[in-house]
Amino acid sequence: MAGDEKRAGNWFNTPKDSGESEYQDYNDYYDLDASLPIKKALAGLGVYTKTLREGGDNRCMQLEHENEVTIDGKKSTLTGAYFTTIFNPKDGMINVWGSYGARYMGSQQKSSVTVLSKLQSWSDIA
Repeated sequence: MAGDEKRAGNWFNTPKDSGESEYQDYNDYYDLDASLPIKKALAGLGVYTKTLREGGDNRCMQLEHENEVTIDGKKSTLTGAYFTTIFNPKDGMINVWGSYGARYMGSQQKSSVTVLSKLQSWSDIA
């Protein structure tokens, strides 16, 4: 987590200047006592328990598929996919609280979704 961004960018099939994602917009609004009740488990692992908003190192986010896009001339339909994750780079911790990808959630819709966005899996957003 504390590695060099340029070096990480070289790991892509088509090397990039940086390994950092272009998708950086998120809200850090979770409470580790209520909305993500994991504070006791983090403390038990020796991980600092405050969120970024509280002056700590835990970045808590839920990313949701909420925008339709056009892919290869076809409009994608909202799948309901979402990923809830806690990142703590200082303590070297990633916690995947919930991971419901586009393919799975799309198959659960009233009319199955077959045109999927590029961000389909937790690994795509991580």
